Amino acid sequence: MEVNEAGSTTDHTAVSSLTANDGGGSKRSGAQRDGDRLDRVLASVRALGVPGLVVAGFVFIALFPGALTPWDVNECILGRSLETPTWQHPFGFDLFGCDYWTRTLYGARTSMLIGGAVLAGSMAIATFLGAIAGWSGGIVDTVITRSTDAIFAIPIILSALVVFGLTEERTIWQVIGVLTMFAWPPMVRLVRGAVQERVGYEHVEAARAMGASSAYVLRRHVIPHSLRPMLVFAMPYMATIVSLEAVLSFIGAGLQLPAVSWGLMLARLGSQLRVSLRFAEAPHLILPGFV
Repeated sequence: MEVNEAGSTTDHTAVSSLTANDGGGSKRSGAQRDGDRLDRVLASVRALGVPGLVVAGFVFIALFPGALTPWDVNECILGRSLETPTWQHPFGFDLFGCDYWTRTLYGARTSMLIGGAVLAGSMAIATFLGAIAGWSGGIVDTVITRSTDAIFAIPIILSALVVFGLTEERTIWQVIGVLTMFAWPPMVRLVRGAVQERVGYEHVEAARAMGASSAYVLRRHVIPHSLRPMLVFAMPYMATIVSLEAVLSFIGAGLQLPAVSWGLMLARLGSQLRVSLRFAEAPHLILPGFV
């Protein structure tokens, strides 16, 4: 204990003890925060339940199709054409002697890639246009919403057929680009409505009153909290996009061989059915149609 110039005393032992206690409390609070964060993550995982496991399974198949089959996707043996399923080849062989199980797995990767890429691009366009329309209002909002309605009125498959009719070669990235051009309108109104709702919140008005720019307020306070309706809509919409790719490939306006996709498998199945109606002995052939 020491006496300072003002005559008061200082107990170094007590100060050291308080400092140590504060440090321990900080460590404990940090550990508690980490534990709370982990609990929230686990709660989110549990909330996903069976649908989450199904989605995770499809993502795993799309990323690592080779982990579930030892066969080469491009290995086709004409001598095994239309062979029935076996333990080594559970889906049998198609008309060209290609293993159906292997092509289904690799077709899932192509279809998931197209669906995910088109969805990401469409969400980016919808977020940009919806945020501008909801924030600006007036003539800007009118022009964006009416233009969106005009594009949305044209069926995606019809628009894609017109564009694909102008090209001779259709790769995966061309299909992604064309579908992205026409897939974003349904999500613009969701973002626009959420932004218009957020504009009137007190913390947004406070940020604007303090002189924050519109770009900063949108990026920091409005857009991150306006994406939930679009995210809810996105997952079932991805299934629609995958279906569109399958339909376009099936009618010959989408992907072309040697690409592997569920739509091309359905197209080849159509020619196979003219040779032998195999649904009675191999009903799994309709599996690629569930997209």
